[in-house]
Amino acid sequence: MPYPRAWLYLLLLLGLTGLAFWPSYFGKLDAVPWQFHVHGVTATLWMLLLVAQGLLIHGGRRAGHRLLGTSAVLLVPAFLAGGLLVMGTMAQGKSPFHAMYAHRLIAIDFFATLGFAGFVAAALAQRRRVAAHAGWLMATPLLLVSPVLARLFTGFLPPFAMRGLEDLPRFAGSVQLAQLVALAIAVALALQARQHAKPYLWAAGVLVVQSVGFQFFGDLNAWNALCQSWAATPPAVQALLGVALGAGVVGWGWRAAPPRGA
Repeated sequence: MPYPRAWLYLLLLLGLTGLAFWPSYFGKLDAVPWQFHVHGVTATLWMLLLVAQGLLIHGGRRAGHRLLGTSAVLLVPAFLAGGLLVMGTMAQGKSPFHAMYAHRLIAIDFFATLGFAGFVAAALAQRRRVAAHAGWLMATPLLLVSPVLARLFTGFLPPFAMRGLEDLPRFAGSVQLAQLVALAIAVALALQARQHAKPYLWAAGVLVVQSVGFQFFGDLNAWNALCQSWAATPPAVQALLGVALGAGVVGWGWRAAPPRGA
């Protein structure tokens, strides 16, 4: 079975996520919009699902692995709903940080949402092929690496530290450096996977598109208008669209898998 130690790296990423988002989320849970809770809980559950699935399959518990995998039927739609809800909340932000970065960060989140949906669909469709299935699943956490690192850079690297409004422009550099690190990880995994590199090459492509979107979309009137339209969309509609997208992803992926033994 591939990636026998992946669960360790996933737990490390989870720990770094808690540290990175402590100032803006985990340290003030009672003060953040509920949409962030939906996103935070479902993202954490997804990471824990990957950890558990890795431990189960490498422990020889295939039946448990298959049974737990069916939770994706509920978790993926909820996760995508949370992602769309957060984009709407970010677009409504009124702070100087939101004025400078909300629409640019929404570009990253938008492509991450599409990437996650595509990776999960491919993982389900390839679930009879172990290496491909595992690769597509392991591609999903790569979309979390950059948001985590960007916030760690602003918290712990002096060139990116933000102590006041005058330091806000530094955040752009931290995001692009984080994207570059995530891209390097994706390329390294692709080189290691060799003939099974496709998931990581796709992840690398998503990261490149995210960087382009972050750098340039904020200057596009059409993108800014789209973000404002999304901000004005009722949260219930946003959530339903996310659930519908997730249901479509799970349904297609489940049906696309070849019959057992084929």
